[in-house]
Amino acid sequence: MFQPEFLAQNIRKYRLLHGLTQAQLAQKLFVTAQNVSKWETGKSVPDLENLCMLSQILRISTDRLLGRTEVLPQGRVMAAIDGGGTKTEFILYTEFGEILERFCLHGSNPNTVGFDNAMAVLKSGIEQLMVVNADICAVYAGIAGCGNVKAQKTLQNYLRKLCPGIPCQVGSDVLNVIYSAPVNERCIAVICGTGSVTYAKTPTQLQRVGGWGPLWESGCCGYDFGRDAILAALKARDGLSPPTILTEFVEDFLGGNVWEKISDIYKLPREEIGAFAKLVFDAYQQGDATALEIIEKNTHQLAQLINTAAQNYDCGTDVVIAGGMISQKEVLMRHLQPKLLPELKLHFNSLPQICGAAVKCCELLGAEIAEFKETFYKNYLQITEEDHNVKN
Repeated sequence: MFQPEFLAQNIRKYRLLHGLTQAQLAQKLFVTAQNVSKWETGKSVPDLENLCMLSQILRISTDRLLGRTEVLPQGRVMAAIDGGGTKTEFILYTEFGEILERFCLHGSNPNTVGFDNAMAVLKSGIEQLMVVNADICAVYAGIAGCGNVKAQKTLQNYLRKLCPGIPCQVGSDVLNVIYSAPVNERCIAVICGTGSVTYAKTPTQLQRVGGWGPLWESGCCGYDFGRDAILAALKARDGLSPPTILTEFVEDFLGGNVWEKISDIYKLPREEIGAFAKLVFDAYQQGDATALEIIEKNTHQLAQLINTAAQNYDCGTDVVIAGGMISQKEVLMRHLQPKLLPELKLHFNSLPQICGAAVKCCELLGAEIAEFKETFYKNYLQITEEDHNVKN
C-alpha cells in the first residue's frame, strides 16, 4: 500500500544527499520550490511525470522513492567498506560483480581516530555512494579495531541509522582478509599493514592473539620496521651499535642528521613512521647486518603469535597474511616460514581486503558467491589498474 510519508521523507533525504536546495531541485523539474516543499511535508504528491523525473535526478528507482524494495535488472546493489587506521575504502557494486563506484577516505579505526571521526568517515562515504545509486540493499564494513565488541556494536548501530531498513553489519577487518582468501572455515589470518594483528578462525569463533597496539608489542608491521630503522640509525650515530647503511638511508629520507631531526620524528603519525619500513628491506638487499637483525626480530615475534594461535585453537594449518607488508613476501617467506610449526603453510593474499568485505556483504543477502567472486575480482583489478594509470 502506498504511504505518502515514505515518499515525502525520501524526496528530502535524497535531495540533501545530492546537495540540492528545494529551489534547485524545483528548477530541474520545472516546478516551483513550493511544490517541492509540499511534497517533502506530505501535503501533496508529485504526479507520475514528476515522479519519474525525480527518479532520474536523484539516481534512485521509483520503487525506492515510494519506500519499496526491488531487484534491479543488473542485480541488487551493495556497499562494502574496508576501514583501516590510515584509509577507508568504499565500493558500490551489484550482486553480479559490476562495480559502480570506488573511492578512499581517511582512516576509520576507532582506536586510532576516535569514534566521532570514524562515524564521520562512514557517513561521508555512505552519502557519496548513495549519490551514485541509492538503491543499496545491504552494507558490510570490516573495520580495524572492531574485533572489540563495544566498537563493533557502536559503529554497527550508527551504520544502521545511516541505512535504515536494510541489512548492515560491522566486523573486524580481519574478516575481509579471510573472506578474500581461498580458505575461510579454518585458518590463521594476519594483517601486516601500518599495524598488525593475528586471528585464529574456527568454525564457531574468531579469536584474537596479540594485537595490543604499538605501545605494548611488535608484530612485523610497517610501524615496527620503521621504528626499528630509525632506532638503528640513532644508535649508530651515538656509537651504541656498529655502523649500518640504515643511517644513510634514514637520513636521506629525513633530509638531515637523524639526531638533529629527532623532534620532527616525534611529531610523525604512525603511518609516516611506517614509511621507513622499506629502508630496512633495501638495506637487507645490500647485505646490511643490522637490517637482517631487524627482520629476524620481527619475524620471530610474528611467528610466536601464529604458533600460539595454532596450538590453542582449532584453526587448521593455513596461515593467510595480508596488508601492505606482503610487498616483501619473498623476504618474509624466507625468514618467517622456518620459525613456524612444521605443519603450517603460509599464503600471501594479494587481493585487497575490500574484496573480502564485498564477499561478506553478498553473504548477508544470500547471493551466489562462487560466480560473484570471479567477476568481481576481475572488475576490481581492472578498475584499480585504470585508476593507477590515470594517476601516473
